[in-house]
Amino acid sequence: MEDLHRSVTRPAAPHSFDRSAGRLSLFPNMRPAHRVPVGAVLACAMGLVAHRVVAPRPLASPTAPPSASIPAHTLAGPVESAPPPPAPPLLSSSGRDAGHRLLLARRCLALAEHDPLAAMEMALANQLQDVDPGLLASLVNQWAIHDFDGAHAWIKTQETGVWRNDMLARLAYLRAQTDPLAATRLAVADISPGPARDEAMISVLHQWALRDSETARAWADSFRDDGLKTRALAEIQGLQTRGLSDLRN
Repeated sequence: MEDLHRSVTRPAAPHSFDRSAGRLSLFPNMRPAHRVPVGAVLACAMGLVAHRVVAPRPLASPTAPPSASIPAHTLAGPVESAPPPPAPPLLSSSGRDAGHRLLLARRCLALAEHDPLAAMEMALANQLQDVDPGLLASLVNQWAIHDFDGAHAWIKTQETGVWRNDMLARLAYLRAQTDPLAATRLAVADISPGPARDEAMISVLHQWALRDSETARAWADSFRDDGLKTRALAEIQGLQTRGLSDLRN
């Protein structure tokens, strides 16, 4: 018992070297089976430190927005965005050209108020009658109202054809409203024989019969074309039947 007491109360050396095992022991008073090698203790300590240093800390999860703010359709899956509105169709070169010529046609009408000759030349040079078939007739009307002789002289210089005949027929109609006799001379002398001249003669006759049906009938009787004469006399008779003849005397 005394030996046991001495072994217990004797201060233990901080460490001792176990010669039999060839290793340093931290607890020399412990039985051999309970002694812990220094290497094992150091290995455990280093392993614990390494675990704390190397092991990554869990990342904080981002805060999710409240479920009430998330649209229901986004939870179901991706939603296709609405297609963009269709772009306006691009004008072709012909479309742009037609639009440009329509603008020119409007400029011609404005120009004709103070320079009808320039307006007419601009219209013909740009073939504006293709986009506005009534443009040339309107220009001739404006010109003839302000300067009938100037419009008549210019149209007579144009190449003989359908357009020239149509414009002369329009001048004959305008002149017949104030001077039917001069209009008959214009129609017969300046317009080429054919349907255009026949229509011009009937329109002049109509205006003349509104003023003086007897003189208009005398002119109609002079027509060489029997078909045209019959049509002219029927035109006068129709005006007289409706009470429209001789109203402008």
